[in-house]
Amino acid sequence: MTTIIRLGARIRAARKAAGFKTAKTFLKKHKVPASTYSQHESGARTPDDKALKFYSKVFDVGFDWLKNGKGHPYKKTDPAKKAIFAEESFEIKQINNKNLDIKLLTDIIEQLFKEAKIFHASKSAKGIANKVAKMYSKNT
Repeated sequence: MTTIIRLGARIRAARKAAGFKTAKTFLKKHKVPASTYSQHESGARTPDDKALKFYSKVFDVGFDWLKNGKGHPYKKTDPAKKAIFAEESFEIKQINNKNLDIKLLTDIIEQLFKEAKIFHASKSAKGIANKVAKMYSKNT
C-alpha cells in the first residue's frame, strides 16, 4: 500500500511543479477522466505505464522517478520546481514514516497476541501499553 501512496504523492507533486495548482486545472486542459486521475493521485488505483508516460511528458518529469521514485524528478533545473518538490518530498517522507510506524506497531501487536500470556499476565491497559512501548523502542 505504501508504494501506491508514494506514487500518488509523486504524481501530485509533479502536477503542482508543472504549474497545475489544482487537479481540476490539469484535467480541464488535458481532458483526462477526473475519476481516473483522482484515483491515481490519491493512490486508490495504480496507473499503467501508458498513463505514467503521459504524466511524465505533461509534467516534464522523469518516467523512472514518477514510476519508482528513482533518479531526479525534474528533467530541467528550475528553482521553482525544486522548491515545490522539496515541499512535497517532505510530505511524502511524513506519510512514509507514519506508514512505517503503523507497520511496526502492527507487527508488535501481532507478536503480543501470539504471546497471549503477556495479555493474561498484564490485565491493565497501562501494563499492555508499557510492553508495547518497550518493544517499539527496541525496533526504532
